[in-house]
Amino acid sequence: MANLRATSASVFALLGMCASSARSQPVQFPDNGHWYEVIVVSDLGWEVARHTANLRGGYLATVTSPDENAFVHSLVVSTPGSWFFFDGRRSIGPWLGGWQPDGSQEPDGGWVWITGEPFSYTNWAPGQPDDDDRGECYLHFSNLGMPLDGTWNDRGVNDRRPDPGYVVEYDELLCPDIIEQPFAQNRCEGEDARFVVHAFSPWTLSYQWRKDGENLGNIPGKIEGVTTNALFLSDLGRDDAGLYDCVVTNLCGSIATDAVRLRVGAIADLTGSSDPTDPAYGVPDGVVNNDDYLYFLDQFAARNPGVADLTGSGDPESDLYGVPNGVIDADDFFYYLDAFTYGCPASARRPNLPQILRSLGQPKWPFGKQRLRR
Repeated sequence: MANLRATSASVFALLGMCASSARSQPVQFPDNGHWYEVIVVSDLGWEVARHTANLRGGYLATVTSPDENAFVHSLVVSTPGSWFFFDGRRSIGPWLGGWQPDGSQEPDGGWVWITGEPFSYTNWAPGQPDDDDRGECYLHFSNLGMPLDGTWNDRGVNDRRPDPGYVVEYDELLCPDIIEQPFAQNRCEGEDARFVVHAFSPWTLSYQWRKDGENLGNIPGKIEGVTTNALFLSDLGRDDAGLYDCVVTNLCGSIATDAVRLRVGAIADLTGSSDPTDPAYGVPDGVVNNDDYLYFLDQFAARNPGVADLTGSGDPESDLYGVPNGVIDADDFFYYLDAFTYGCPASARRPNLPQILRSLGQPKWPFGKQRLRR
């Protein structure tokens, strides 16, 4: 159990430093269509490398032909830091996916690939495997001299020399996975908006933000971050309102986030009539009046998220203010009152409820007076 905890801790520690680990991008081998990637990370044991390769969506590379060996070896030698020279002549290269189960006949009996493929092709260095340090049951690229020739060696867990990294093989590449979608927002003219997407990929991601399906370009002081995971819009105007999404791309392909709406300006203008039988019901008419308030109450009572879900917080200083959160509650009601009273909720001012009551006559409330207290 202690070894399992140590292995798990090492794996998660490694994943946390992936961004700073030197690594190449995956390259496809035409003969089998698989992809190979050399990960350079200091002093990583074979077991942890195996677990980490699995978490990346692949496995430690299995080399089953001379051509495949030459291809993988060429990737390794072209990757800086992937070899450790320990006496000016001999060297240690990255881990591969071969191993020797317990009880196998030493030194060369029982070797297998982690995928179960036949271990028929080998490219051992002269005199290898030799189980020299006892327990040498894991496969890696090695060399007994220059030039580096793609030969193999057996190593053990107790070898005190550094491990330079490992080679991952992928049957197919993983496309980007959207972890967190951007949120719709309601903003006043002159305010700012920020859209963020969080995505996962073992490989480099690129981003392109769009408005109403068209790619955005950076405009200093106005639109920034169009090719990053965070889009910033400053000094909003009515023309900035629309549907925003982001296309996230890696070597596998592209995926678009949900398209979310940015509303700018008269949020309180919801309808041209409070009569559900009127064709103007639910169609903004450019005028904010009692019909809009009564329409909002109807939609609030019906729990219609397209109308009544307006904010994730009642605090104008909160990042969630004006960002729908999937919950319809008192914060949404008071947010609408701000918009109805002032035209746009741009400050921490709260509406004068008695004044609103007088202006509306005798409006109906969606909840009791106790819920209206701030």
